[in-house]
Amino acid sequence: MELIVNLKNNLDQDEIKIIKSLGAEIVYQSQFIPLIGVKVDTSSKGDQIKKLSFVETVRTPLKGEYLEGEFLTTYFFTPPASRRPLSNSNYHGWGDTRVVVIDSGVNHPSVIEHIDFTNTGHTDQVGHGSCVANIIKYFAKGVNLYSAKVGNGQPDELWAMRALEWAATEKKAHVINISFGFKQKHKCTGNCDISKIVNAIVYEGVIVTVAAGNDGPSVDTLRCPSCASGAITVGALENDKKVSDYSSRGPLGGSKPNIVASGRVQIDAYNFGGTSCASPVVAGTVASVIKSVSNVNMIYSALYGSADDIKLPRHVQGMGALNIEKFTEAINHARMDRARQGQE
Repeated sequence: MELIVNLKNNLDQDEIKIIKSLGAEIVYQSQFIPLIGVKVDTSSKGDQIKKLSFVETVRTPLKGEYLEGEFLTTYFFTPPASRRPLSNSNYHGWGDTRVVVIDSGVNHPSVIEHIDFTNTGHTDQVGHGSCVANIIKYFAKGVNLYSAKVGNGQPDELWAMRALEWAATEKKAHVINISFGFKQKHKCTGNCDISKIVNAIVYEGVIVTVAAGNDGPSVDTLRCPSCASGAITVGALENDKKVSDYSSRGPLGGSKPNIVASGRVQIDAYNFGGTSCASPVVAGTVASVIKSVSNVNMIYSALYGSADDIKLPRHVQGMGALNIEKFTEAINHARMDRARQGQE
């Protein structure tokens, strides 16, 4: 069995030896927060680790859900979302733009590298991660895709943490997409372990898009790590730019979700929907331009500043509905402004 161990401080070599002496294998050590993952063969060894003076808590990893609303290469988005404004401005994601899909695996010929944290093989057995990857490639055909598999039917929290750090530190990702979420026992305010890791990665300049969750329309139903303050948290839209009933809402007075986007796509004869669909729409959009701007703050500013206000509360719509045409114009104007200033 695998366990998540929260520490009071980062481990030193003596403490590592103590944990190993208890018969535990350290399978993961976070570079961002004081946390490790261990593998033990009995629960009693977990109890022994819990008693160590340098350990805060020991717990089993959460099991999450992939956030598709339903399952119902031609792309039809609802509401319509076109890559044409991006491609007309020659934004395709060329130039070694690295996008990591953390999901159920990806069956796509353009994946540069697969990593499987489940030990079940990197093949996508449920189709979820493959749909996510296809959406990203639709909007940014030039990106280099990487796949980190963290579950088959359900994503595993520890594997997801490991995948995040692999993406950020080993693959030097520019964009990471997470179309799944975990329910905590208590409402998360962005201070859970995986949200802390997301925030640390965003601080390093990586864009992380996260599906808000499919637990709406109730208030304060975001799933972790969509509550991470640094993530681009994406809700889902239906026809006529109405926020989907199922799309998770943030807490009253909060700033999440950050934006809403198309929540349904038909890829050939395959239908895919939910905030799982909306998140990669945004991921692909931002990935298409990331190598054309001088810093990621230009992307955040353009993304949120160009969103269409659909006259709903902030905890429902965020900054509004993704408008790819206006986003492209905003990026073009920002680049021209910097060029005039001699900064690009």
